[in-house]
Amino acid sequence: MVVDNEITTWNKFAIDEVLSEFRQLPCPACVPPQPPLSQLPLWSGEFLIPKTGGTVNVDGVDIEQRDENFPEYEFNQPCVLLLNLYPTGTARTVRGPVGVFRIVQNKIVPVCQSEHQIQKDLKERFGTSLEHFANTSNFAD
Repeated sequence: MVVDNEITTWNKFAIDEVLSEFRQLPCPACVPPQPPLSQLPLWSGEFLIPKTGGTVNVDGVDIEQRDENFPEYEFNQPCVLLLNLYPTGTARTVRGPVGVFRIVQNKIVPVCQSEHQIQKDLKERFGTSLEHFANTSNFAD
């Protein structure tokens, strides 16, 4: 999908486990992203996230846009996402790539190294252990 000269790729996720949940969105007045109809319907436990970048074909020419600070999601690979989930079934990750973590050998690894406070706090509180992270009953405290 191309909007305002940017390529947007919609990624569909299935929720395996919710580790913590806020009751209110941080910006209740914000308009949730609108997915293309081709991505609907969503089934129970599914949600969509838009991400800048991807590949589109325009008049037989493939055009690719990548964000080196926010790599593409890996198909069928588990991850930990810090996100705002809207009632519409769409979501946005918290601070873009800052709220996205891969799971590598039972460790949570940020997709981008950042000095952002979110990553510092998570590492200080949980280290990189997925088990420690998942066994914490409410990390939103």
